[in-house]
Amino acid sequence: MDYRERKYYFVLIDYWSYDMRVKYFKWAAPSLIIRPMNDRLRLLAKSMGFQFPNAFLSCRIEDADDLEYEMRKAERRDMCSTWEEITRDKIGQ
Repeated sequence: MDYRERKYYFVLIDYWSYDMRVKYFKWAAPSLIIRPMNDRLRLLAKSMGFQFPNAFLSCRIEDADDLEYEMRKAERRDMCSTWEEITRDKIGQ
């Protein structure tokens, strides 16, 4: 992971609003890359204490504030949406 140009996040998006939230995230951060969870990413998430993410997001640093705003809005309005930024300190790099 290249922390100089991008920010990385684990997200759990509510099932009922998943498509809508992904659309909003892409509008907020045009540089957004969404990756489905695989076994390696699930282990990394569990080591950080994030139990059930359903997506791995990354975006350019200049788009990060807008993306975080949309993720906070999802967390506030949806039933079980949550997110966590992945930093070097959290994964021990």
